[in-house]
Amino acid sequence: MKVNFLLFSLLLFCLIGVAQEIKPKKIRRMSIQELYVQPGFMIQEDKTINLADFKKLNPPTLLLNNDYSSFNNGYSTYISANPTFTGLIGIKFRNKEKTEYKTNPVLRIGLQANSGINLNNSFFNKSTKPYDTLVSVLTGEEFPLDSFINEYVDISYQSRQLRFDVSLIFNIRPEKRWSFFYGVGANAGVSTSSEIGLRYNKTGGIGGEVFESNVGKSGSISSFYQKVDQKTNTSFSVYAPVGINFRIGKRGRKWENIFIYYEARPMVNVTSIPQLQTFTSSAFQQGIGMKFNL
Repeated sequence: MKVNFLLFSLLLFCLIGVAQEIKPKKIRRMSIQELYVQPGFMIQEDKTINLADFKKLNPPTLLLNNDYSSFNNGYSTYISANPTFTGLIGIKFRNKEKTEYKTNPVLRIGLQANSGINLNNSFFNKSTKPYDTLVSVLTGEEFPLDSFINEYVDISYQSRQLRFDVSLIFNIRPEKRWSFFYGVGANAGVSTSSEIGLRYNKTGGIGGEVFESNVGKSGSISSFYQKVDQKTNTSFSVYAPVGINFRIGKRGRKWENIFIYYEARPMVNVTSIPQLQTFTSSAFQQGIGMKFNL
């Protein structure tokens, strides 16, 4: 009887132990489940500001001391493409049963390094005066030659920025080898460096037209570049990320937790520059990176 009781007690103890092992263990409310690394580039339109605005900053000496009232504006708007680098962690949230983490949404948090807004302008001036006259020995026709001096000034404001980046991502068909995602995001930060650069070139020569052909010679007289460091600027942007994931390995095989992904971010940038003003511009960032499921 005692033996039967002991055997029953041992069996009951084993069943309780098995039941405890089968019972799902509760998990934390959120957990870091992903890691993102993405180089890329940002395309945006440069802004043009006038000399009076540049002089509000701490400009190069040449800009303050020289008179450019006779110069013509020669700048034309263009699009610049600057490199970016983004590093993020992906945080997932647990389900209602508190047994596993949901596929959607994923909260991404990290840092982004990029180039800030570019401010530009350029000016040129050309002066000429009579130099000599050529006379044809055959026809007696005269061809005047002029001496000329060309001056070019290019001035630009550039900065490099470090931003705190956060976005909320929703995945489509995440169980498949090819999957898609979309979401909403924002980032904000400060410049790690900013500067005004001024480039000056002066060329001269002699030229004219002889029998409907241009003749003459020209060369560089002087040129130099000067830059001045600027105060820290601040910026933020809002964007709508959209992209595609590719799982390197099939499920259940090696590399199943490593992805190559492409992400595009149409965005609006807002940059505040001390002593000047706040600039708003549209931009487009894109890149190919790698995602790791932890």
